[in-house]
Amino acid sequence: MTTIKENRILKELVTSKNFTEKEAKKIFRKYSKMIHPDITKTDTNEDFINLKKEFEEALVVIKNPLLVENILKEETSSLENEKINTFNIRKMLYEFLELYVILGIYSQKIRIKPELKERNEKIIKKIITISKDYDDNFAILFEKFNSLYFQSFEEWYEERQLKNAKKLFINGIRKFLEYQNTGSVTCLRMAMSYLNDAYYEYEHRARSEYHENVIKLIEWFLTELDKPPLVKDS
Repeated sequence: MTTIKENRILKELVTSKNFTEKEAKKIFRKYSKMIHPDITKTDTNEDFINLKKEFEEALVVIKNPLLVENILKEETSSLENEKINTFNIRKMLYEFLELYVILGIYSQKIRIKPELKERNEKIIKKIITISKDYDDNFAILFEKFNSLYFQSFEEWYEERQLKNAKKLFINGIRKFLEYQNTGSVTCLRMAMSYLNDAYYEYEHRARSEYHENVIKLIEWFLTELDKPPLVKDS
């Protein structure tokens, strides 16, 4: 017998929790309209044969309460494992971000310091690797944030003008991480305040690619604050 993920009909039955022959037939008809060779006018005969096998397997499951119970348990266990795995990745990501902030690696001056460069690059690379398993968008933004350097006087001058915005952004990350560890409503409010103020300054004064990337990072952290803190999920 194919697994739930391989059987389209079983997958939908699990989602709806409606293990009836009537529901299975309804799902079968839906897919039939999509892949039946007479309808598609293309070579989908093999896929249609597989669909009929999936339907027959679903009927066997429906008529066996013990199989239904086992499938539901398997699906619940799979979802729990997925949730635990996501939590662990998120926790690890935040822990390395905390190290990144404590060591001041967000500062270009610290980041390229000869005696610290190798250590800093290892931490940055670790954060990027972890974040690819959590949120690929953050991995891209974070990598750009740590690889972009000021190439012109205009970019350097803009950074000087946005010194306060940068400070607000980093303070926002600090409070963001503190909120994850404590669940404190005060930390949540402070994180949102710092990040929103930083966003406002960057939005109205930033022009370079470097700072446009910072704006997207701020948006990411603000969106992440919509999720329950780590301390609540543990």
